[in-house]
Formats: sequence, C-alpha cells, structure tokens
Amino acid sequence: MTQSIFEVGVAQRIEELEEALEDLDSEELLDILETQAEVFIGLAESLDLPGFGDIATMVLTAVEENPER
Repeated sequence: MTQSIFEVGVAQRIEELEEALEDLDSEELLDILETQAEVFIGLAESLDLPGFGDIATMVLTAVEENPER
C-alpha cells in the first residue's frame, strides 16, 4: 500500500510542485509548498515514516523562516 501511495499520490504532488516552480509567483508557490508539506506530514504519520515527516517538516520550517528564498 505504501509503495502505491508513493508511486501515484506522492509522485503526482511532486509533479505539481515542479509545475508550480515554473509557472506561479512566489506567494502562490509558498501556499502550494505549505499545503503539500502538510499532506506529506499527514502521510508520514499515518504510514509511520518519521524520516519522510522530518523532510516535510523542514520544508514548512524553511518556508516560515525564509519565505523570500
């Protein structure tokens, strides 16, 4: 099940992030990054993947502390 989630759901969300990097202004990109990171944190908690959750948490922290970057 975890593999399927990553092959489809996570891959799709990463593709959305890639598109956002190319097409959106910085404020919209921040919103998408925050939303996707929160989804990834939820997945990490439900699938017991603490390392994946740590990565998503670091993304949220980076967005909050350095939104201009």
